[in-house]
Amino acid sequence: MVMRPHLPLSRTVATVGLAALVVTGTVMTAHAAEAQYALRAGWPVQTDLGSARPMNVPIEGTTASTGWSKASSPVLADLDRNGTREVIIGSLDGRVYVYDEAGRPLWNRYADAYSTPAGPINGSVAVGDLDGDGRPEVVAGSDNGWVFAWHGDGSMVAGWPQFTGWNADYPYKCATNACTGVVAAPTVADLDGDGKAEVIVGSYSHKMFVWKGDGTVRPGWPRDVWDGIASGAAIGDVNGDAVPEIIVGSDVESDCASCQPYGKLTRGGLVHAFDLAGNELPGWPFATDSFMSSSPVVADLDGDGRGEIVVGGGYFPSDTTTRGHHLWVIGGNGQLRWSFATRGVLLSSPAVGDLTGDGRPEIAIADSTCLNGACAGGVVYLLSPSGGLLWWSDGKTTRAPAGSGAYFSGPVLADVTGDGRPDVVAADANWHVKAWDVNGQLLSDTGTTFALFGSPAVGDLDGNGTNEIVTGSAVGNGSGSSPESLGGAGRVYAWNTPGRGGLAFPQYQSRVSAPGVAAPPPACTSATGPVNDLPMVQRGSSWFGRAGYTNGAADACGTFGAVGDLGVTGDWDGNGTQTLGLFRPSNGTWYLRNASGGGSGDVAPIGFASPGDLPVAGDWNGDRTDEIGVFRPSTGTWYLRSSTGEVTAVRFGSPGDLPVVGDWNGDGRDTPGVFRSGTWYLIDAPSSSATVRTVGFASAGDLPVVGDWDHNSTDTFGVFRAGTWFLTNSDGSGPISTFAFGRAGDVPVTGRW
Repeated sequence: MVMRPHLPLSRTVATVGLAALVVTGTVMTAHAAEAQYALRAGWPVQTDLGSARPMNVPIEGTTASTGWSKASSPVLADLDRNGTREVIIGSLDGRVYVYDEAGRPLWNRYADAYSTPAGPINGSVAVGDLDGDGRPEVVAGSDNGWVFAWHGDGSMVAGWPQFTGWNADYPYKCATNACTGVVAAPTVADLDGDGKAEVIVGSYSHKMFVWKGDGTVRPGWPRDVWDGIASGAAIGDVNGDAVPEIIVGSDVESDCASCQPYGKLTRGGLVHAFDLAGNELPGWPFATDSFMSSSPVVADLDGDGRGEIVVGGGYFPSDTTTRGHHLWVIGGNGQLRWSFATRGVLLSSPAVGDLTGDGRPEIAIADSTCLNGACAGGVVYLLSPSGGLLWWSDGKTTRAPAGSGAYFSGPVLADVTGDGRPDVVAADANWHVKAWDVNGQLLSDTGTTFALFGSPAVGDLDGNGTNEIVTGSAVGNGSGSSPESLGGAGRVYAWNTPGRGGLAFPQYQSRVSAPGVAAPPPACTSATGPVNDLPMVQRGSSWFGRAGYTNGAADACGTFGAVGDLGVTGDWDGNGTQTLGLFRPSNGTWYLRNASGGGSGDVAPIGFASPGDLPVAGDWNGDRTDEIGVFRPSTGTWYLRSSTGEVTAVRFGSPGDLPVVGDWNGDGRDTPGVFRSGTWYLIDAPSSSATVRTVGFASAGDLPVVGDWDHNSTDTFGVFRAGTWFLTNSDGSGPISTFAFGRAGDVPVTGRW
């Protein structure tokens, strides 16, 4: 394949008038004096340009020395399990850098593969547990065609690195064409539920690989897709078979009458859907009109329990004014559900998450200028799950009156304002990081010293309950005519924000969460026996239960409620068995069920809540019967309702906290707790003055669960992480049970069934 054109850079990018924006909707402008976040102590950090090697693989014709983290978006992860999060990022100098929360360098490693020197790291790194020891590894691909895996301490994982091979241009055309190279971000996900993640990534070798954690190739792989791959893979169940599929984009450089194994192809791109054995699903691939730089996201947009594929496009060497200007939403059968036309080229990845609190996800995207300057970009859009435009913004602020110029990376969704609700956060080529609320109000604008091509990442670095924004850039102290030579030393920023939680899609790696193993077998029963605190997941209006703490499919299933309802469980009639309950945010009403399995509510509906409240249930007085309650994030107040309708108010928590309920001391009464970015805060009495106990277990972004796992009459902790459960029987002791059940997007619940 021909070398992919790289992206132009200028300090100011021209914009077009509003009449040229061929969409309708609300255009959002900024208020005066948008917030500008303060740098975190110890940041920014800067790479040593003097020690950087010249780029082994030329970009824009230059082999300059640069530490610019160009398209490598930062990843925030707790590598050493000490309760704080490290920042991991790749660089054009061929190294992966790891910093602690204070900006102190922990290690960096060149992506050298035996006799092959490191090439630039253009894609984002991925983080996941490859060997099942409970500690994550770091995975990165290099332009030299190799994929690497390091332990959290920087030592190489046994069996790595691995080479992605050459395409048909090797060896005679490699001076002008890309014969190999990994520019896409790897995906790390546990595909088979064995507790060990696989590595999924494509290459300019035209091959798609799936390796096991030990570096051995999974059967059925690699898969040749005819042309180069610059798109990262997404994982999810798109056809309803309860098994995850692998979704990825690839390029088609020119028309081809017989492109094996696909037959006739038209220039543009393809979106593929593979099963775990490497077979393309029926009805696939889906043809697009451009190269595929965008990485897909799998999300259930319509609440039917099946994931749709949401993906943009990329630049194409010709017809840039028309090609690549669409967001595509594709069904599991490979048929287009809907598309959305953007003003500029949509080469970045979408972010998908529930911003409005209605239980359905919105889609945030951001476009770029045309390669030849024939169209303007730099617009952020928020779409409804059915493709309606909610708002758009060109990013003009008091500090950036020319607007955003271009977005070469996708937005992320996380709270940076302190209300606990996700905001849209994006980094632009005009050197700024900006944030919008759910209504499109431009809230903050924070500047840097060089162009931002990667997505920002948002999370709580130090465990203090508030979010930071992290992004990679450069100092701008280089020399030359290309962006790469101008960049000079690399620079990574971290800013403090008042945000708390709201981590709906907080970093680029959000789209590659492990799916776990899936839902129910066709003949699952409707109920299980009355044993303590077993796992269950809610998926829209469907519920799936597992009779044990082991990998597997559902042993029980049923339907109850509607899409957007929030599920709880409780022993509503005091018979010793917990059953289902629902809170419907749209009308503030509770629907409870005393019978096992699915069906409809058989207890009179209860109106109890206000907009924005989160449901809880527990035995507040020790009478062995559970009652309802709500946690109001806006004020940090709990309202606990008794069987007679009396309400006890307890002030405990902050916006962005997730409420949890348990019998923390074994006295037979349930009391409140909150989960905040990996830390649990618990009280043993329903009083605002009660003593607070703090427990560190899990990470920001996890969903908390509570249960009496060892049947000793005292509740302890667990989390659900995109299909994987981690349970513990004591404070901060680490998981005593780890198993896969459910998938990303499910809502976990537990109960005595």
